[in-house]
Amino acid sequence: MKTIYDSEKKCNQAYLEALNGHADRAVDLLRSALEIGQTHVKWVLQDPDLRYIRETFKFKKLISDYIR
Repeated sequence: MKTIYDSEKKCNQAYLEALNGHADRAVDLLRSALEIGQTHVKWVLQDPDLRYIRETFKFKKLISDYIR
């Protein structure tokens, strides 16, 4: 499983982490995915896989860093 996980894009890894309750790791991966253009803030705000982490401080900080 680790090999499959490691071969996924950062944004897909972030979704998996979010669904498994690892909010900090998910946000770190989302930041990386945003930096390299694998995803967009509009999608991050809508994606149902991220619903569990949207209320965390770290997620809100990430969004505020990209929406200026």
